Amino acid sequence: CLTLTHKAGVSLVRAYTGQVLARRLEHAPKLPTQLAVEIDGVGSNPPWAASLPEVINAGRVGCDWRRLVPEEGQYRWDEVDAQFHWCKKRKLSVLAGPLVELRPAALPDWLWLWEGDFEAILGMVSELVRRAVTRYRGRVASWHVVGRPGSGEVLGLTEEEQFRLTARALQIARLADPDVHLVVDLDRPWADWMAASLFRLGPLHLADNLVRAEVGLSGVGLEIAPGYSAPGSPMHDLLDFSRVLDLFSLLNVPLHLTMVAPSSATPDPKADPGTRVETNQWPRPPDPDLQSAWADDWVALAAAKPFVRSITWRGCSDATPHLYPNGGLFQPDHSPKPAYQWLKKFRGGHIA
Repeated sequence: CLTLTHKAGVSLVRAYTGQVLARRLEHAPKLPTQLAVEIDGVGSNPPWAASLPEVINAGRVGCDWRRLVPEEGQYRWDEVDAQFHWCKKRKLSVLAGPLVELRPAALPDWLWLWEGDFEAILGMVSELVRRAVTRYRGRVASWHVVGRPGSGEVLGLTEEEQFRLTARALQIARLADPDVHLVVDLDRPWADWMAASLFRLGPLHLADNLVRAEVGLSGVGLEIAPGYSAPGSPMHDLLDFSRVLDLFSLLNVPLHLTMVAPSSATPDPKADPGTRVETNQWPRPPDPDLQSAWADDWVALAAAKPFVRSITWRGCSDATPHLYPNGGLFQPDHSPKPAYQWLKKFRGGHIA
């Protein structure tokens, strides 16, 4: 009975997706949703980069703290500048960030000398955000300022300190560019992890507090990475996904989704070694066709929701360094996966 109920629920969500997309397209030829991929590595002109503008209308520029300031006090803009130039040349909107991703591998090594010193870290975050947002003022559609706040201990910062740091970063970004759309990215939106954590706020309540604090937040980002180990989420079905999107829509701000699914469970030398595919959570061992079918359900549903402003596929190619194993749209040999072909067809039929 439970299996039948689950299948019926998923079928209903698929029917809902098709009906809503059809209804929305009755009032406009294409949806205004921004469809993006992370474009790390385009500066080296890889073979897969040339065809990307057929699939996307925006590029997600990676500019984390580790990349921008590899040595204390020494800012490096060349790689980020190249990504901005690539987007401008192809007339793509730019989504940038997160600048401060509270994940150890995204933070510069030298920063750990200041572990536990909240005031020092807060000052350095403020300077980073001010410099980056000022440098690219007027060139970014959405700044993803802070990523993964309040989802676990990092740098010896308490839950309250991470909230304060996030609020201050938003204030600095708003002062640097009063007109830009500012986003905070939250991971594991189902909050399954909270049962084993000392943190008690959770992603929904943290976002609600930031909205109410009036610190300049324009939208909320959600990372959707089911079937992966942390920082991914345990597997959820399509109905759960629809429910969590509707729940976060109650914040009354646009949602920005970052999404990924594996095309294989084999070892991935370019992925974060601490992250793995939870094969037993998938209906069958992940393969390229399963990844494409997942996109067909999940990305289409996200695009059907009118409060979802942007959808970014996390990790463009498995040939470049990335967080989630085998989650790219291109194989290590640069050949496109079926998910890429699906996105290309979906963009052509639905996205402006």
